[in-house]
Amino acid sequence: MKNKDTEYSEIQQRLENEDNLNLYITLLLLLAMIIPIVIGILVDVV
Repeated sequence: MKNKDTEYSEIQQRLENEDNLNLYITLLLLLAMIIPIVIGILVDVV
């Protein structure tokens, strides 16, 4: 029974790490979309 518990917690940790990675990638994609828009606005102003 103890083995299953440790396996389960390891799987949970892996899932949490993947969630963090997905969040990081999503933030990077949002930045990649927002930055050109901001630069375009700045160029229009200048």
